[in-house]
Amino acid sequence: MKDWPAFEDTVDALQRLKALGLKLVILSNVDRASFEGTRRVLERGFELDGVYTAEEIGSYKPNPANHRFVLDALQPDIPEEQVLAVAQSLVHDHVPAKALGLKSVWIDRGGAVVGLDGDGVPVDRAGKEAFATWRFESMAQFADAYEAALRK
Repeated sequence: MKDWPAFEDTVDALQRLKALGLKLVILSNVDRASFEGTRRVLERGFELDGVYTAEEIGSYKPNPANHRFVLDALQPDIPEEQVLAVAQSLVHDHVPAKALGLKSVWIDRGGAVVGLDGDGVPVDRAGKEAFATWRFESMAQFADAYEAALRK
């Protein structure tokens, strides 16, 4: 995992979102040591505001305890209603986010083989889209939309 590349658009999108004042926090289903390689790939010109791993939480997503752990860690600086979950995996990220009442952005990369759907996620497109508040095909599209919304 330490050598996995980021998706082509991810680093630039994260840089843009950070420059717009967003706090960027990672919730990962790996251990801290494994994530450090990914962190070095992602953090170019900015620093993540937090990294929480399954290792320190003691469970794996989609266990709602993982998202709850992060929400609790962000308090009181970032109220839950200001948290936006951004992820590809419906079952691992959007199902628990929705259960906690969080808004979310589904990065629907289509053919990506990470975060495959699992139990409880419908096969049809409308059923899938019901798990997220917004849907984009890439982090770049999400960053573009966020920038456009700020201009309005």
